[in-house]
Amino acid sequence: MAYGTFLLADISGYSRYLDEAGLEHASKQAAKLLNAIIAANRKRWRVANLEGDAVFFVRDGRVPPVELLAFVGDLFLGFYDRVLDISQDIDCGCGACGGANRLSLKFLAHAGHYQEREIGGRHELIGPDVVVVHRLLKPEVGMWEYLLMTQTYVGEDVFTALPTKTGVLPLEEPVPFVVADLAPVRREIETSHSVYVNDLDAVRKLEVAVEAPPDRVWRAFTAVEDIRAWSGASEILEYRALAGPIGTSYRLILADGYKFGQLVIAMDPPGHRLTLRRDDVPGVRFVHTTYSVGPSNGGSLVTFAQGVSRRVPFASKLIARVEQQHPDAAAAAALQRLKQLCESG
Repeated sequence: MAYGTFLLADISGYSRYLDEAGLEHASKQAAKLLNAIIAANRKRWRVANLEGDAVFFVRDGRVPPVELLAFVGDLFLGFYDRVLDISQDIDCGCGACGGANRLSLKFLAHAGHYQEREIGGRHELIGPDVVVVHRLLKPEVGMWEYLLMTQTYVGEDVFTALPTKTGVLPLEEPVPFVVADLAPVRREIETSHSVYVNDLDAVRKLEVAVEAPPDRVWRAFTAVEDIRAWSGASEILEYRALAGPIGTSYRLILADGYKFGQLVIAMDPPGHRLTLRRDDVPGVRFVHTTYSVGPSNGGSLVTFAQGVSRRVPFASKLIARVEQQHPDAAAAAALQRLKQLCESG
C-alpha cells in the first residue's frame, strides 16, 4: 500500500454551464480547460484520473503545504489563461465561449494511503483516503475559489500564506479541514496580466475633451447601454465574469455585420482607466486599447491609446494592419459619439 498526497482540481459551475451553453459547445471548451490544467502540471504530479469536470492528481509522499500552494498557483494560472482565451473568442455567439468566464476552480487536498488496481482496463486508485478526497466536494465554504486541505494533510504545519477558516466534514469519522481563499491568488494573476498602453508602446493615440465630470465619462465605459450608444455597434452582448470586471467580454456586431469580441484585461476604477483586448487583426496576437479619463478645465480629457503585443521587428506592418482593421476615422468618430453622450447628461 502506497502513501501519497492527493489533489482534486474541480471546475465549479460546470453543470450550469452545460445547461446554458449546450453539451456540444460547452464540452469542447471544458476539455480545453481540463487540458490547460494538465499542461500546467508539467508532469510533476501523476494524473490519476479525469472525472468529467475535474482532474485527480497524486504524488508519492507528503507534499509540504508551501509547495502545494505553489503548485496550485501554477494550475490556477493555466486555467485562468485558457478562460481568457476562450472568453476572447466569442464571435460564434454560441454562449459557451462567453459563459466560460463564469467558471471557477477549487482544489481539495488530502494525504493518505491507497492501492492501485486495474479495473476495466484502467488503473484506478482505491482506498478510504481516496474516498475522503471526493467527499470534500460536499462542504459549503462560502468562497468561489479555494484550496481545502484536511487537517490530516496539514498536520502540524501552520498555513499563513492566505486567509483561512476551519470546518469539519461530518462523515462517520469527522474530517476536520482548513480552507484557504484563493481570491488573493486571482488578484495577483490579474495584476500580472494587466496591460495599460503608454505613450512609448502606443501605435496610435487620440484625445478628446469632454464637458462632463470624469465620473460620468467613466460610467460610459462600464455601462453596456452607454457602450452601445457610442461604440458604433448595432448590438452588444455582455458576458460578465464571475469574479469581477476583469475577464468580462463583449460581443460587438457592427451595422455591416462584422462581429468581434473584446475582453476587459485591465481595469483601474480609482484611476479611471481600463484596457480592452482584441484578437481579430491577422498576424497580430492581441490589440490592446487603453481608455483613460482625467480631469481637465472643469471637464474631462479622454485618451485613447492602442498598442499591439508584437510590435518588433515588424512594427510598420503591424501598424498598417491595425489601421486597416481599426481606422483612425472610426476611432475618432467613436470618441465624438462618447463626447456627445456624456455632455448630453
